[in-house]
Order: sequence, then structure tokens, then C-alpha cells
Amino acid sequence: MKVNGVSFLKFILYILGKLICFVGCIYLLWFCIMTAKNTVNANFIIKDFFSKSTSIILSDEIKEEDTALLKKICTQRCYEEIEKNFGNNSEYSISSYHNNVEAPYSLVLPWTKVRTYEVSNGIKDIVINYKDSHSRPSSEPFFPAGTYTVDVIRDREGNWMVSSCTLIEPETVEYELPVQEEEILDD
Repeated sequence: MKVNGVSFLKFILYILGKLICFVGCIYLLWFCIMTAKNTVNANFIIKDFFSKSTSIILSDEIKEEDTALLKKICTQRCYEEIEKNFGNNSEYSISSYHNNVEAPYSLVLPWTKVRTYEVSNGIKDIVINYKDSHSRPSSEPFFPAGTYTVDVIRDREGNWMVSSCTLIEPETVEYELPVQEEEILDD
């Protein structure tokens, strides 16, 4: 059967080809957007996790709003592991530091549920003092600097969370403590 010199079957195939091409372009666009979104979200979650956990570990006091944010971006098991380091610097007062988190961008495809990263958490330019200038601290200050293996997972709602954080290689952090009054009197 011919309609205006063009076979009806060729017309249907032509329309079907254009429709398949259009659907393919839409899918490709969706794929690119979701890959970019997942890649950036996973990377930001890792950087936020290290920045906030380092801030809490190095602070004099633990604030509820800081721990609330950390609980939102990591699993309960991971939070319990990090929480063990809270208060390790209770004998010191750290007034400033520079935290540099280096997390590589790695493509996270739309169907990916778990991704592993190797992250470097650097801490430098530390200004540290004794909390009590009359007593000698029982331990050295703790700095969560080093190279870590970090696993991020996607929950049912599509949010990325840090599920585990394992120290691979600790980094030596340079700091200088002030001379205590007792040490000056002993000399």
C-alpha cells in the first residue's frame, strides 16, 4: 500500500527510528546527569565527613550540632568507631589548624551502591597549648592525619553515607607545645 508515493511501512520505520533515537538521547542525558550527581555527592560526603570528624576530635568541647551532622553522613557503626576518638585531646587546647582533605574524583555510575576511595587527611599549622599549665598531660595529642580507605554506600533514598573508614598509613603531624612553668623552674 502506498501513500503519496511513500510506502506506509517505510514511514512507520522512519518514525520508529526517530523515536528510538530520541529515547536513546534522553537516556544518555539521564545517565550523564546521574553519574555526575553521584560522583559529586560521594566526594562531598567524604570531605564533609573528614572535616567534621577532625573538627570534633581536635575541639575542646563536643557540640551536639557537630555530632548531629556527623550522624547524618555516616552509618551508626562508622560513627561509633569515630566516636572512640572524641575527647582524646581533652588535656590540650587546640586553637587553630589547617585541615586538607584530598579525595579523588572517581566516576560513580547510577547503579553503583558501594564505592571505595583512598583519602588523604592532612593536618598542619597547629596552634596547641596545654589546657592546664600546671600539670603534665598523660598522653600525646591525637591527630587523625593519614591515608584512609573509605567506603561510601547509597541508602534506599539515594543518599550517600560513609560506612567505614580505615587508617592505612598514619601521617606524622608537626606541632610545638609551649614550655610548661614547671620545666622552667627545674632548670
